[in-house]
Amino acid sequence: MTVTAPTDVTEWIPELISASTHDKGEQNTHPLSRFADFIGDLEGKPGEKFMLPDMDGTTPAENLAVTVAATDDGLSGEGTEVTIKEAVKSIAFYDRLRYATGTDFNALAGRRVGAALNDRVELDLAAAAFAGRNAAADGLHATLTLTAIGAMSLLIPQRLSMRGMALFGEAKILQQLLSDTTVANAAAFGSDEAIREGAFTRPLLGVTPIAADEGSIPVGAANGLPQVMLISKGVLARVLQKAPTTEVERDARARLTRIVGTTLHAEGVRDSAGVVFAEIGTP
Repeated sequence: MTVTAPTDVTEWIPELISASTHDKGEQNTHPLSRFADFIGDLEGKPGEKFMLPDMDGTTPAENLAVTVAATDDGLSGEGTEVTIKEAVKSIAFYDRLRYATGTDFNALAGRRVGAALNDRVELDLAAAAFAGRNAAADGLHATLTLTAIGAMSLLIPQRLSMRGMALFGEAKILQQLLSDTTVANAAAFGSDEAIREGAFTRPLLGVTPIAADEGSIPVGAANGLPQVMLISKGVLARVLQKAPTTEVERDARARLTRIVGTTLHAEGVRDSAGVVFAEIGTP
């Protein structure tokens, strides 16, 4: 027989679900989730579709005489249609684990559930960016250099690049920048750490390199090589359920506890011109 645990057992779970880091000290900070624009709290059911609001395309305000009416600018939701999805994670454990180690497995399982839900959103953001990219701009570079980044940035129109751009890729790919001759000869500039943090590429190219979670950026469609993604701020958007749903079930006869977390989410690209991918390597 399965019964629901007392309410006080689950009071801490929503806060843990909303956390954006793992509990094990892993450097998994869900950078895409933090970079993407948060549009608002999600209202709807799994499978329903809705339109993301368009990018800000208003014209400058007018200087008018007191007798002249202003010209209307319209707002549109015609940017991107997205689908509401339901992410679910269940983790179960037996009491004998608690007896053997004295670890608080309720708290541990709750954190793992929260991390798993956040992982799902992070992966879907990367997938949405890839699906909504400017596919005509897909590129191929043997190594990641400042020249390669500059070529990618030229493919993004100024109306979007001026918002600020970030280059996402796995750390082992971004580290190739350190072998770029321009960077390697910049001894007077500063430490390698400053270069890794983007202090070099920001003023030079208007681009901040950000290490993505391992495995989150899809491989290239043309050659199956690892990719980097250059994206303008405001292009990638996410909508989340206000508070995840958590349940703790207790099967006393089996001495089993199960923690289940669910959350609704949707992701999309609001302007494909602001997303460029490039494969790094040799086919």
